[in-house]
Amino acid sequence: MRFADVVPSPVPGASIFSSVIAEEALALSAAFLAQDVEEMRFRTTLLLTYALDTGQTSLTAAASTLLKQVSEGTTVGQHLADAFEQVIAAAADGLAA
Repeated sequence: MRFADVVPSPVPGASIFSSVIAEEALALSAAFLAQDVEEMRFRTTLLLTYALDTGQTSLTAAASTLLKQVSEGTTVGQHLADAFEQVIAAAADGLAA
């Protein structure tokens, strides 16, 4: 059983995960700007979990890529920035849907 099946959304027709994903994306942005790798790993893992639970395939793929790069110790550079950008874009697309 999924969390979303147990906890109803306070807004009919809206997913409880929408606000959670938005909050985690903002927290990931703050961690990226601070170059806090551990916080980025934590926030990306949360986003990946929410994406898997809600079936958001683009966010799942983007978060998996970013998590892999962060876990491999990729320093903040263009590859990491591109992966981060993809996660934020996928999260925004998921919220807009």
